[in-house]
Amino acid sequence: MSISKAILVFASLMTKDFSLSAKYVKRLQEKGHRVTLVRKNILEILEKEQTPVSASEVALLLLQKGEKTHQTTVYRELAFLEKEGFVEPVRIGRATRYALIQEGHRHHLVCTECELVEDVMLENDLIEQEKKIERVKRFHITRHALEFFGVCRECAGKSRV
Repeated sequence: MSISKAILVFASLMTKDFSLSAKYVKRLQEKGHRVTLVRKNILEILEKEQTPVSASEVALLLLQKGEKTHQTTVYRELAFLEKEGFVEPVRIGRATRYALIQEGHRHHLVCTECELVEDVMLENDLIEQEKKIERVKRFHITRHALEFFGVCRECAGKSRV
């Protein structure tokens, strides 16, 4: 095996071992939960997607991976992963989308026209504000969600035409 090929193989193994979904699979095993193919694939899908996805989209992506899964199973698995602290629901109007809980904070821009959801990073990530809330209100914050609602660039362009 050439050195460059060995480096590529090593890099792919390293990436796989340190992926968020792989860490979550390990945590599931440590908690004594079964790691089914559906659970593993859902975690991988949520990690790969750049924006939160609906249960229907997860089912479609599972099908594209060659795994025919009933929609009820997808909802059940997402609820389980949420309860275990791996997945967070992102509610947009009446629709619910799902994303992996990641280190740090997730904030979203939500288009009220097309329901596009996009992650947004804030320079000051509300850490000081959280500390103040905890101190003043004597309320222990375990996580927060922040969504900004408006109209995306593409939808705003359509309304001008």
